[in-house]
Amino acid sequence: MAPAPAAPHPSPDPGQGVFETILVFDDAPVRLEAHLKRLAASVAKLYSIELPDLRDLVRSRARGGELGRMRLSLRPRRGELEPLIVVASFDPNNVFPTGSFTSSLETLWVGGGYGDHKWNDRDLLTRAEARAEPGAVPLLTRVDGTVLEASRANLFAVHEGRVLTPPLDSEILPGIARQDTIDAAAECLIEVREERISHQQLLAAEEIFLTNSLRGVEPIRAIDGDPIAVEGPITTALAGALRTRWFRNAP
Repeated sequence: MAPAPAAPHPSPDPGQGVFETILVFDDAPVRLEAHLKRLAASVAKLYSIELPDLRDLVRSRARGGELGRMRLSLRPRRGELEPLIVVASFDPNNVFPTGSFTSSLETLWVGGGYGDHKWNDRDLLTRAEARAEPGAVPLLTRVDGTVLEASRANLFAVHEGRVLTPPLDSEILPGIARQDTIDAAAECLIEVREERISHQQLLAAEEIFLTNSLRGVEPIRAIDGDPIAVEGPITTALAGALRTRWFRNAP
């Protein structure tokens, strides 16, 4: 597949701040400490500000529903951080989705990745998501053919019997669900290798799945309109292992 004209290298506006998206289950935020740790690292690096203790605020806003999605945003204001929390209901079919609730991927050729912060300024991704077909997620791919991540998730591929995921090289987000999946794989004696994946490798993969903090492990059913096998044995095993970790240990 020949690259289309690439989108420019993303250059988010730090003034718009950063955010976390957190799954709320049984009135509690799932993996709250991990989310706050990543958020604290971002605000320290970007704004030289220490993250205030947001635990009680987040937990209080999580109450009132069995399942939901929380967006915790922070914006710098006069040397301080202004928090904004929005909670919405979340379809249970979209948590560890299967069948028709899974997504496909559409290649988005880019000059580089968004990096290791979860920016409020997602203009390039918002426009790409708006152009994508229903049920499709943009797949950020460098013009040299190196696959990075999806617009809202980290990427894993089973290629020639090996589970691969792009390395944390300051171009992709260090996803909470990504690391949890790697840890779950170790418990299942499934080796995961962090190494670069080419677009051609991805097209030849036996299984492809995404991970994020709302949907967990999500099988991918097609790339650029070409169907692939979904819910393969490794994807299914890791989805089950991650589901157990999250909901057994929630919050």
